[in-house]
Amino acid sequence: MSEIVEEKQFQLDWLKWLVVGALVAGAIYGNWYYSAESVLYRVIALIVVALVAGFVAAQTSKVPLLSSLLLVLALNGARLYGQLSKSAIKQL
Repeated sequence: MSEIVEEKQFQLDWLKWLVVGALVAGAIYGNWYYSAESVLYRVIALIVVALVAGFVAAQTSKVPLLSSLLLVLALNGARLYGQLSKSAIKQL
């Protein structure tokens, strides 16, 4: 009985991962599209998207992929933070 419930619960995992992929792709596109905006706002938006994508991914049976996704988003955020630091130094 328990196996049947678990199977039904994870039956739409592909759809959840599709949503996660769309969120990540949208975040990457948005980061490029709004490249003229403040880096702080873009980092905040990326963090929010990462949290939402992480929540959706955590609802799937393949949670180890979540750690890979979060690593990619963290590295992207670190890169943006480095750009923010460089621009702050240039303004001084």
